[in-house]
Amino acid sequence: MRVGLKRLGKKPFFAVLSEEGEPLGLVDFEGKARLRLSDGCEADEAELASVIADSEKRIARSHAYFLLSRRDYSTGELIGKLKELPVSEEAAEHAVAHLTGLGYVRDGEYAARVAAHYASAGNGPLKVSAELRRRGFDSATAEETLAALEESFDFPESARAEAEKKFGPLGELSWERKGKITAFLARRGFTYDQISRALG
Repeated sequence: MRVGLKRLGKKPFFAVLSEEGEPLGLVDFEGKARLRLSDGCEADEAELASVIADSEKRIARSHAYFLLSRRDYSTGELIGKLKELPVSEEAAEHAVAHLTGLGYVRDGEYAARVAAHYASAGNGPLKVSAELRRRGFDSATAEETLAALEESFDFPESARAEAEKKFGPLGELSWERKGKITAFLARRGFTYDQISRALG
């Protein structure tokens, strides 16, 4: 089959295109040299597929190292970032599994830091949970993290502190004022049980 090669800016890899211009995948310099690929050359389809698969794994692994050098990522978040390259899902998952095995991706520790940060900033467990999901943590990690946090963090006390920061000393509350405070705390992600205990 005849293929095209397109350099993607200054990135150290190329997009491989079919004769019709459809993207087939990515190859790095190693893959390009292995098949002696050039724009408009002939390539064996099976060999090309193998080279693309190997190249995409190396590209994903290299990009994952780069991303993690800047900040932590959850497994789900990192896979999503790698697929933006775009590499195959298999290549992205392979890279993340490799880095997890080396200890560079630690969902449990990272989730605990994220949860503690959002809780200490005056957010309730519902908002903390939403943030964990937004960052790509799986449901088991999010649930374990929240359960551990609820054992060590006083959410009703935090809810009361947030209410006093916004509305001043609470004292005796009218129904109208209590309703406003309840709505405010609910938006901050506190449960109604925690709000009730905070305003009790």
